[in-house]
Amino acid sequence: LFFPHFAPYGDFSQQKDLSKDFYTQSPKGEERFVDVLLEVGYKNPPPEVLLIHIESQQQKRFDFQARMLAYLCLIYAREMERERRDSFSIAEFNKWLNRKRILSFVFCNYPLDAGITQQEHETGMPETKLSCRYTCISLPLLSAREYLQKDNVVVCALAVFMNLNGLSKPTLKAECYRKLLPYMQSLTDRQINQIVYALETYLTLTEEENQVYQRLIKEMYPEVSGMIT
Repeated sequence: LFFPHFAPYGDFSQQKDLSKDFYTQSPKGEERFVDVLLEVGYKNPPPEVLLIHIESQQQKRFDFQARMLAYLCLIYAREMERERRDSFSIAEFNKWLNRKRILSFVFCNYPLDAGITQQEHETGMPETKLSCRYTCISLPLLSAREYLQKDNVVVCALAVFMNLNGLSKPTLKAECYRKLLPYMQSLTDRQINQIVYALETYLTLTEEENQVYQRLIKEMYPEVSGMIT
């Protein structure tokens, strides 16, 4: 949706969902999970495998950059554990990096300097510097009208956080449901329910707006009316 130039290179046919499998024990014995962690193939190696890490952030936090660096370190540590190795030499670690690459993305529900920005965070001494890079997607700065034109059903859920750009909320809701229709046969029930949940939970309408919405789907979007009923 946001990086169409990447899509031809990713092999999602045998993707693995590592989200719930990934955790670590903090000193207090607590488990920590990432929001989404997918392992997918890469059709133009190196690397052979991409680890796609996604976080959702509802509000600004002063420590978020440090948290993203911590997540990166935890993912590396988990991957080393999967390799059943106590440690890597520099040469072995570089070889591993050529085989697997971590891409981190953050969906921000608040405005940043631009809709899509690259962020970098560094910490430590020059000799032992740790750094991470990730892409921030500031949904309120992106146009719902523009992204609804793209061939990707995910926008049906994300559009509720985007800039309306002249669309009314009733029209946006009807447009999202209409866009969902052609994809329904290729989606699982769980995926459909997640999109519907986003629309019904985050795109709330006043009583007056709901009346407009009901009139829209009855007169202009009858296919949506049939789907909902």
